[in-house]
Amino acid sequence: MGYLGRILWQVHSSNRLNARTGRRSHTHALTSLGITHWISTTQVDFKQAFRSGKYNVYWISGGAEKLKDKLAEEIREAVNRGDGLLLDGVHDERN
Repeated sequence: MGYLGRILWQVHSSNRLNARTGRRSHTHALTSLGITHWISTTQVDFKQAFRSGKYNVYWISGGAEKLKDKLAEEIREAVNRGDGLLLDGVHDERN
């Protein structure tokens, strides 16, 4: 059996409807795959869950530039120790 991470997902969205819809569909997909996860829609909740030590994969929607209070640095260090990181929706300034 393959390795299944414990995913902590931070949703960044100015559109709350899209955040709720995405949360619902991703929760269904991750649950059906048997992957432990928690989806946060607030920075405070994400930081608390991140610091709990329960998760080892961090999925950040909308880009890490929105992380505050040195949280981006903490995530970088966790990844350097072997945790996983998935970024989606990151805007490329070159285009």
